[in-house]
Amino acid sequence: MNYLEASQPPSRYFGPNLARLSAIRQKYDPGRVMFSGMNL
Repeated sequence: MNYLEASQPPSRYFGPNLARLSAIRQKYDPGRVMFSGMNL
């Protein structure tokens, strides 16, 4: 993917991996210091 559309849900781009990505983000960046542009 080149560009993410902000109006689309993250599940459209990450599909079944969304839960795993959210868990990884929570583990390694619980303070949400890094900004991705997507609300995981």
